[in-house]
Amino acid sequence: CDTLLAINHEEIEQNIQQLLPITLYFHNDEPNPRSMDTTTTIDYKTTLQQYVKMIGIYQAEYSKGLKDKERGQAKQGIEDFFIQKVEYGLQLLDQVKQWLLIDLQQGNDVTMTVTGFASPLFSDKYNTNLSSRRIVSFENYICNQPEFKPYIGKTLHFIRQPKGKSLAAKYVSDNPNDKRNSVYSISAALERRIQLTEYQSIPSENKKYLSAVMLPAAKTITIKT
Repeated sequence: CDTLLAINHEEIEQNIQQLLPITLYFHNDEPNPRSMDTTTTIDYKTTLQQYVKMIGIYQAEYSKGLKDKERGQAKQGIEDFFIQKVEYGLQLLDQVKQWLLIDLQQGNDVTMTVTGFASPLFSDKYNTNLSSRRIVSFENYICNQPEFKPYIGKTLHFIRQPKGKSLAAKYVSDNPNDKRNSVYSISAALERRIQLTEYQSIPSENKKYLSAVMLPAAKTITIKT
């Protein structure tokens, strides 16, 4: 596998930086719909698998009421979105995952920053919490795999940035009665995402240096004779 050739710390970080931001998409109100929780036990791949199975529903709902040519274009647009955006995002994440493991195995300290977004349906607070759950599903996908467990909370860290609907495009429908546009449209689907926005890695030799310079000054002990 070509990704395994990146065994040098600088190469790993450079390769990952070139892919950022990596965007991952969700179905409406997933994971854990109708919840105010900020966390979840569900991992991102599980939500993705369920999401991809809904492509037929998205095509039917998004093309509803359209004439022949427009209906065909709507269905093709949905298919392109799922292939080029939804499925492609996981492919990039799995590529990063391979480099991440090598980075950690070298003793380096890694911090990943993930930003969460939502479509404009529901309240600000609800969508901020939903964004948090989406970020946690990303963390679960990494942390639930046995090879990463030794590094969790030690040399592997996450920074969560839940933005909710604050940055959603103004033209996206927030009408719950207009599901074609507020749920099944491509514009709404593009808002339901998280992004791996930053990847920071401190090499093991740098950690040793930082630890040394941050040690308190040695005390001088005078022994009376």
